[in-house]
Amino acid sequence: MLAELQGDLPAGTALVEESRTLAEQMDEPVVHARVTLADGFLALYSGELPRACARLEEALEVFAARGDLSSRIWILINLGLAYELQGDAPTAIACHQQVLDITEAHGESVYRSYSLWAMGVAVLQQGDPGRAVRLLEQCLRLTRLLDELLTAAVTLEVLAWIAADQDSAGRAAVLMGAAEALGQTVGRSPVLFDSLFIHHEECERQTRRALGERTFEAGRREGAALGFEQAVAYALGEHPQATASSTGSVTSLTKRERQVADLVAQGLTNKAIAAQLVISQRTAQGHVDSAATRRVPNTLSLTRYRALSNES
Repeated sequence: MLAELQGDLPAGTALVEESRTLAEQMDEPVVHARVTLADGFLALYSGELPRACARLEEALEVFAARGDLSSRIWILINLGLAYELQGDAPTAIACHQQVLDITEAHGESVYRSYSLWAMGVAVLQQGDPGRAVRLLEQCLRLTRLLDELLTAAVTLEVLAWIAADQDSAGRAAVLMGAAEALGQTVGRSPVLFDSLFIHHEECERQTRRALGERTFEAGRREGAALGFEQAVAYALGEHPQATASSTGSVTSLTKRERQVADLVAQGLTNKAIAAQLVISQRTAQGHVDSAATRRVPNTLSLTRYRALSNES
C-alpha cells in the first residue's frame, strides 16, 4: 500500500500478488481481507475505479464486522475517494461524513484531515466552492498541527483550482507554486490521482492566460519560496511571520525540518538522518534541500547543506 501511495504501481502489484499467494495458504478471514484491501488500494491508484469500489466494499464488510475501527476508517476514506473519482459525489460524501463523525467523537485528527480534503473535492464536484473552501481550510488548520506536508500540498492545489475559477489568478499562481514545492519535499505530486490532472491543467491554463507568462511564473516562484507554515498562513488569509526575499532571509521550518537541520548541524549524512528519524533517504534529502534553500540559522552554511544533500 505504501508503494502504491508513492506511485510505484509495479512494486505494488508485485507485492499484492505475493501477499495473495501467501494468504491462500491460510484459513484466516482477516488476512484475506487485508489482501483485498491492498488490492482495492492498488485499483484506486491504478485508476480502475469500479474494481476499487468493489474490493474496498468487500474489505469494509469484514473489518466492520470485527469492530476494527481504525481499518474501517481507513477503508471509508479510500472508498470515498474511489466513488468521487468516478463521479459519484453523494456516495463519496456519505463515506467521508462517516469518517468525520467517528473522528470527531474520538478526538482524532489525522484521518479527519484526509476526509476533510477528500470531501472538499467531492463538494466542489457538486458545484459548491464556498463549502469546499471551508472544508479545505479546516483541513489546512489540522495539517499545521500535524506537520502533514503532503496533505497540505494536495489541499493548496485544490484551493488553487477554486481561486482560478473565481478570477483570483494571482492567488492561484502562488497556491500552485506552494503546492508543488511542498509536494517535492515529500517526493509526491500534489495531484494524487491521474483523473484530477484535468483540473490542474485547466487551472494552470486559466492562470497563465489571465496573468501572462512572466507574472504567472513570478507568482509560482513566490509560492514555492513560502515554505510550509507561510503557505498555510497565506491560504488561510493570515499574515505570515516572515517572508522569503531575494536576499535569502530566514523562513520558519516545520518540526521535521528543524529535526533534520539539527542533525545536519551535527554532521550526519542523509543516510544517517534517515536511519535516526526512521524515514526514507529521499524524504531526508527533501527536508535538507528545503532547509538549505531557506538558509537555516545556527546550523551549517548553505554550501555545506548542498554538499550533504548529495551524500549517500
